[in-house]
Formats: sequence, C-alpha cells, structure tokens
Amino acid sequence: MWFLGLSACVAGGGQVLSGAAAPKKQAVLQGGMQVAGPSGFCVIRSGIREDETSAFVPLGPCASLSGRKQARDPQFLLSASIQRVEALATRSQREITSELKVDMMQVALGEGAEILSSRQQGAALIAKTRGPQPVGELTKTQWRALFLHGSFVVALNVSEFAGATGSEGDGEAILLAFLAQMQAGNPKTEMAAAPAEAQTGPAKLFRRLLN
Repeated sequence: MWFLGLSACVAGGGQVLSGAAAPKKQAVLQGGMQVAGPSGFCVIRSGIREDETSAFVPLGPCASLSGRKQARDPQFLLSASIQRVEALATRSQREITSELKVDMMQVALGEGAEILSSRQQGAALIAKTRGPQPVGELTKTQWRALFLHGSFVVALNVSEFAGATGSEGDGEAILLAFLAQMQAGNPKTEMAAAPAEAQTGPAKLFRRLLN
C-alpha cells in the first residue's frame, strides 16, 4: 500500500513534492535495477521504500520537486514497484506472459477497478483502469505497465492529479515514455536465483506490486 500512502501525503499538503534538487534516477536492490522516469520527472526521495527483495520509487515533476516558483502544479504522479523473483527457467515466455496478464486483471478487479483497456506491447503488459473512488487528490484513472526483467518483476503506474489540464492520451504517453526509459536504463540480464524470502508466485507478486 506504499503508493496509497504516498498519495495521501501529497493530498494532505504536498509535503512530498518539495525540497532541493531531486535526482533523475535511483538505483535499488543492491544496484540490480535503475529507476528513471521520462523527461521532466524526478525521484521523490522521501517516498522511497526498499527491503532486500522489493522496492518502491515514486516520481513527480522535477520543477515542483525543486521548489521553483514558476513550476506548474503537478499533473501526474508516477511510481515503479519492483519485486525480486525466483528463477523461472522452466517456464516459457508465453506461459509467463499469459499468467502475468491474468493476474494483473485479477488484481485490478479485486481493487474494484474497471479495466478500460489492455494490450501487450513488446514484453510489457499495458492497462488503463478506473478505480471505484479517487485517492487523495488523484483521479480514479490509472495507467499501468507490467514486465519481467531478469530476476525482477516491474510494475509502473501513472496517476493524474484532479484538475490537471491535458489531452486524453497524455497519461498513456507518459506511461509509454516511462516504460521505454526503464527498459533502456536496465540492460537485459539472465534470470538469477533470488533470496529464499523472495516471492515465488505471480499472483502473490502482483497483489503486492499493484496494490
């Protein structure tokens, strides 16, 4: 529930979206993954959560994070949730992708969210959902991406702030740019064995990553 806690913090007064110059990328999980957002987005350091097998990194507009007087109100709040998994060498890519898609949909429906659209793009699963109610100052609509990278499952999330001005496709465009940046910043690696405490089943993974 890290994302929900962060959203509430922002809604409660914007404490997270403030401070000195914010970094544009953040290494997590002993350097195993690099989190970087699309152009114009920086890491919200105070919102980072990490343990030995998982990490959560929120991102917001760089201008707002660095406290510039001319900065516009934040339009979108981004997050990357990463979970280390055990080797899946005995499973085919098609089997893994199929199971991930089913679990992604089950998680969204379990939240009471409506799945507005979904598709596969390369190795990633893309979905647009609408929750039963807004969280804090965020709208009910979210754009999500899910992909397997080496020994990590990565869930990306883009949420729009209420009252933001922009076109209907802005959220999806930001999600795709976020996805491209994450894939480009993390070269492909072989699946490695995970620590014993790492989650093993996709269903468990996505309930943790997407909630």
